[in-house]
Amino acid sequence: MKRFISCYIVGLLLFVGVGQAFALQYQTVFLKKAALKLAVDSILEAKAGKAVSKYFNHDGHRIVAHYDGNGIVDHLGIALFSKEMKKQQPSPIYGFLERAYFDRLYKVSENGLYLNNIQFTVGSWNTFAKVNENTPCAVSNGMDKFYTVKWEEKGKTILAVAFPANYEYFANDTRRNLEQQFVELLQGFKNGKEVQSEKVDINTLGKFKGKNLYVKKGKSYVIPSISSDTYYQMGETPQVEDGDTIYRLACNPVFDKEFPKESFANLLMGKVKDMPLSLVFAMSNQKEKKCQVQLTDFLSYCQGQGCKTFFGYEGEEKGDLLGTLVMHNKASGYDHVIYFSATKKILEGEKASLEGKVYLYTPSTNVKDLFADGKSQKTNRRKIAVSVK
Repeated sequence: MKRFISCYIVGLLLFVGVGQAFALQYQTVFLKKAALKLAVDSILEAKAGKAVSKYFNHDGHRIVAHYDGNGIVDHLGIALFSKEMKKQQPSPIYGFLERAYFDRLYKVSENGLYLNNIQFTVGSWNTFAKVNENTPCAVSNGMDKFYTVKWEEKGKTILAVAFPANYEYFANDTRRNLEQQFVELLQGFKNGKEVQSEKVDINTLGKFKGKNLYVKKGKSYVIPSISSDTYYQMGETPQVEDGDTIYRLACNPVFDKEFPKESFANLLMGKVKDMPLSLVFAMSNQKEKKCQVQLTDFLSYCQGQGCKTFFGYEGEEKGDLLGTLVMHNKASGYDHVIYFSATKKILEGEKASLEGKVYLYTPSTNVKDLFADGKSQKTNRRKIAVSVK
């Protein structure tokens, strides 16, 4: 009898554990409330994936759910835009309007006043019932201040709306809540992967004159010095073939005290190795939150949200390397800006953590204005506390 009870308890614990391990997470409170109100949480769990959109019919409407690269639900709405349009022309307005129409129909938000900022120049809320993801549509952005969206049928505009360009407005949540959710989900996130070695074709690299140093040009963000460039050296790499060790020439990511700028860039672009991060989040309510995570977990979590990684080297100060990491989310119109510092001795193998000051959900327009003013990044590092909060 005791043995039976023990087995039953173990089985119950295993069952509970499995349920918890696969519990679906939502990026915002609104999304969780929406799923529960419509009783579609079980459908969302069954369709869960990573970096994917899933569609299903509910109450006569075609619902679209999107999961970010971490498998977290980051969108739920009524389908109004095609997959191709979302992929070819990334914009935060797709999710906003799909969710706004969803909210208008099902009244998920306790306060739906934000819907009043959607101005109709053609049609009304009722006209949304006539459009779907296959209806021809055009989006225009007025100087990053407002958006206009038009749907056509047989060459005639049947619905046209205009609304302000603002990330908090698009998210239908306060920046404070978004920040809180980010930190909580990050602390529970484990990538489970190590830094992967990559095969690089030397013929695709640019060479620095007179140095064993090559660059793989990426894209720049706002200014040329903030980019996704990574750096390599030619060296002999041991390979075992038929029991023999053979040394072959290969391109390896630079991580050497001789090249501090390039080495720090490679580290924060995730090309070298994993390291512990000691992060201080500057929250919009003027408070700070501290968090200890691994570099690969942080990069993977942000990239899973749809962010692209850019880095700008600032130089050295009192034996520390300084640099700015920008996680840019073009589709949602925000940036996570992190000012990193680390002892230069990490380039000699010393074990240490990277120190980072983090500003979350900074409107991309603010960041562009900040770095495009022609002043040094180090000056901007001091200014950003005022500019992005």
